Amino acid sequence: MYRHKIVRLLIAFLLCFNRGSAQDSLNYDALTLTDLLNMKVGVASIKELTANEAPGIVTVISGEVIRSSGARDLMEVLETVSGFEFGVDVQGVVGLGVRGNWAHEGKVLLMIDGQVMNEGLYSTIQLGNHYPLNSIKKIEIIRGPGSVVYGDYAEYAVINIITESADEINGVQATADYGALKESYARRGGSFSAGKSFRDLSFSIKASHLEGNRTDEVYKDVYGNSQDLTGLSRLDNTFVNVGLSFKSFSFRAIADLYATTTIDEYEKIGSEAVATNFDSYFMELSHSLNPEKKFSVITKLNYKQQSPWRIEKAKSESHELFTTINKRYSANSTAQWDPTNSFNITFGGECFFDNSLNEDTVKKFNSTGTSSLDYYNYAFFAQVLWKNKIATFAAGARQNHNSKFSSSLVPRFGITRAIGRLNLKALYSLSYRAPGAQNIDLGINIIPEVTKVTEFEAGFKFSRNLYMVVNVFDMETKDPIIYYYDPVLDLEGYINKDRTGTQGIEAELKFVSRIININAGYSYYTAENKPVLENYAVPDNDKALLGLANDKAFFTISSPSNKRIQASAQLIGKGIRYAIDSLDGNNPIYTTIDPSVKINCSLSFNNLFVKGINLSLGVYNLLDESDIYIQPYNSLHAPLPGRGREYRLQFSYRLNKSDN
Repeated sequence: MYRHKIVRLLIAFLLCFNRGSAQDSLNYDALTLTDLLNMKVGVASIKELTANEAPGIVTVISGEVIRSSGARDLMEVLETVSGFEFGVDVQGVVGLGVRGNWAHEGKVLLMIDGQVMNEGLYSTIQLGNHYPLNSIKKIEIIRGPGSVVYGDYAEYAVINIITESADEINGVQATADYGALKESYARRGGSFSAGKSFRDLSFSIKASHLEGNRTDEVYKDVYGNSQDLTGLSRLDNTFVNVGLSFKSFSFRAIADLYATTTIDEYEKIGSEAVATNFDSYFMELSHSLNPEKKFSVITKLNYKQQSPWRIEKAKSESHELFTTINKRYSANSTAQWDPTNSFNITFGGECFFDNSLNEDTVKKFNSTGTSSLDYYNYAFFAQVLWKNKIATFAAGARQNHNSKFSSSLVPRFGITRAIGRLNLKALYSLSYRAPGAQNIDLGINIIPEVTKVTEFEAGFKFSRNLYMVVNVFDMETKDPIIYYYDPVLDLEGYINKDRTGTQGIEAELKFVSRIININAGYSYYTAENKPVLENYAVPDNDKALLGLANDKAFFTISSPSNKRIQASAQLIGKGIRYAIDSLDGNNPIYTTIDPSVKINCSLSFNNLFVKGINLSLGVYNLLDESDIYIQPYNSLHAPLPGRGREYRLQFSYRLNKSDN
């Protein structure tokens, strides 16, 4: 069977690849490998450094790479990031696993243009037809801790999305997108962006509306009940991002309206599909003092209002009405001082006030006995970077205080060294995950969990076109915050358990030329030498954790996006996974999920007939593999089917004033 898959795989790549013809436009894909490796990033240190110098295991994905890959949402971009995988939570929501560890609640920080997307009640981010890709300049990712710089949520990873500025858009662009499954549409919708600068004033707007279906396959719960999910697994998102700047001041407002529809519920299939809404609104006012000087300060005032997991019409006994609003008011000031060209000091502080309010005043918070829960938080952080002839040294720490739980002090240390074509990194960090509002309210003497991470990385540039990087990691989380449910007493809550963690290796190879671009990666984790929590364990296998494959590999091949006809193909392979799919009495039955291979292909025609008009065709999950999401913890949710083979058509138009 696998021999036939390999043959079909090779045929798919040959059919999808096309060298095309050259254009004059310049973009990230048209740059050399050296240019890409020297691209500056600030996600790991605030101070902009190259990815090789940054004190973190960093992945940078340009907007052009995203568009040439044919990816349609953030989850598809993250599929080609080493160590990242996905699992199902509840209520139709899919979340992220990192290096074998379930990271859905508050362990991964997601930012879009500096705004923290994590919701404030459970600290989750929701993936699948969510977070649009239109007008993205680049995505910077730390595969590892980032708490020293970012605090809450940055325990296992940081995803920083930067969209195009008004100057970079400098005109208008619009897209229309449609994808078809066997029985329904996969997604449909469009996006619009516009940006313009007038001397000291600039303005940009990016808006999109996308409707989607998670699947049109049949779901089977642990009790043996089946349900066709066609039309019952909706994923809809409206996203608006407005930016305005005048001299040293800037303002940003974002509205993110996301909705799922689910009938799979928790353990069993419900009587009717239930709509769950995640509505978020963000505003930021910032001021930059001396941005081009040796001493500079950025001050930010932020407001965030969210209504996550909102159920206004409960149609099943398994669901209750949930209408809790979370608001956060925050202030942050960060200073950078470069006393010499080789020395940088970054320091600052931030504070926030959180308010959660039950709109249903009859429903009370357990911890307060009222319909409101308030707490405040303040933190101080500092970091030193010293570049000399021996190496680049980084050291930093963050002290965090919260009115509801104990304080956290997390340091980090890093050394990076370039020796000719060889680049080396040694990193040691502590990071933390702060409890969210619902963790606090339902928690029993809850405290922050703390993760210790040790990482080593080696990268080597074999030629002007070929680069390879390998890193090994060891991570262990102390006092992990775990959800529990007591069916006898019908009580739920959060408690701190003992320890959990993984070790592993990640490798990536990049080949960039004027004819062909290749990016390949492999990641492996094991829990064999780590304590494993019962909730995550796989019986009789101490190497694997529930739901997340030990092995993951990806391979992408494309012609550079400065070609008039541009093609790409993408392969994503996962090793054996373990899931709970049925019951023996009250005991869960664990099953083995075979390795899977997913192939995506796309073909784009740029400047079709008229300059700025582009047409893209794609086939996703070409082999129509069974694409499933497994719950990475023991809560008796059977694997949720994903999409089968999908055909996609996208039409876009971009008018850039500088091209006129």
